[in-house]
Amino acid sequence: MTIDFKSDTRPRQDDESLVEYYLYFRGNEIGPRSKRKYETAWDNLQRFLKQEGYTLPEITKKKALEWCEFLRAQNIKERTAEYNVSAIRKMVDDLKQTPEVGEGNPFQEALDTDPFSYDDSTNKLEVPLNYLRRAIFNIDHPVTLFVFVVLLKTGLRRSELSNLDERGVNLDRPIAAALDTPRPEIRDKPNTIYIDSSISEGDTVNGEKRKNGNKPESYREIPLDEETVNLFEWYLGLAPTSKSPANPIVRVFGNGGHDVKIGDRLGTQGIYNRVVGIAEEHGWDVEGGVTPHWCRHWFTTQLRARINDDEVPIGSAKEYVQGLRGDSDDSVIDTYTHEWEIDDESKSYPEVYRDNIPTLLLDPHEDGELTCPSCSREPPTVTFSTVGPADGDGTDRMLCNTCARREYVSLD
Repeated sequence: MTIDFKSDTRPRQDDESLVEYYLYFRGNEIGPRSKRKYETAWDNLQRFLKQEGYTLPEITKKKALEWCEFLRAQNIKERTAEYNVSAIRKMVDDLKQTPEVGEGNPFQEALDTDPFSYDDSTNKLEVPLNYLRRAIFNIDHPVTLFVFVVLLKTGLRRSELSNLDERGVNLDRPIAAALDTPRPEIRDKPNTIYIDSSISEGDTVNGEKRKNGNKPESYREIPLDEETVNLFEWYLGLAPTSKSPANPIVRVFGNGGHDVKIGDRLGTQGIYNRVVGIAEEHGWDVEGGVTPHWCRHWFTTQLRARINDDEVPIGSAKEYVQGLRGDSDDSVIDTYTHEWEIDDESKSYPEVYRDNIPTLLLDPHEDGELTCPSCSREPPTVTFSTVGPADGDGTDRMLCNTCARREYVSLD
């Protein structure tokens, strides 16, 4: 995005740092969290320059590598240090033509040498699919169940799930009549959700001021498979009425602290806490363990392992998954989430997803879904326990927890 300083830009003010000047021009293109990361990277660079007696125009590739070592000496994690250098590299690229920057980019030259070392592939906990299904099977709160499964099945960022409104969902189910009309982008695409990346922290969207923003330039449409559609239908049938005109999808089911009321939008911290609660219960709360971001990693890993390049009409399986995740350039996201029908002989992009995303709501004890023999309810409506009669007579059975508590004592 190199800024053209010959035409439509104002000069930098005397009391304005270079990073403040840069972020002014980026505007709403980047969210508050990313802006804070740029500011942190700039502060770290300023400490280095002051210590060594350098100025920014004096930085060479050698001195940029010295900064890399400086960051490492501050006990900053390798990945975070790399982000610091990458942020300054991006800023320098975009601010070429200014007196402070000039031509060339020593930070890019430093990064080209791969100065940081970490193994991205070994940092994520591996949870076998049957273990994951068993954990999901035993979740006893509808919001926790919904949040965890939807994050796994869609690869959404937690801010994107928190900001999802009824109009961002198109369900081919009777309950759709009780929801807001889907937005135009997905109105003719049943069983699809739409991610609006224009939402920024503090914006009022659909009549509600947002506490968190979505990642910019990440608009996309994500298909839902049958079990996820069923989960949406079941969950929305239980969800309390929202007082917000935006009608958020993920809602608070009970009154909480800090003026949190039933029906309010569940924020990003609430989503994080519910996922981490599952991790703690199952011993998955370790470094690289189960978090909302881990769910994105799981989503990516599962689809990349299952989708063949020849299933994707254009491009590669890797690009297709990147498009669903919303972490590619605009052209890739447009191709893989908007242009759904290619020709009569090829799979549509939703079909590629639905044919390959794993099922999660199966009974982990046997093939197929389990039905409570007492009340005939099925997952995800209820969870189940192995139980026996209170008087000690009779045969052990798998009943939903409601019936088990009413009629039996648990054997677990």
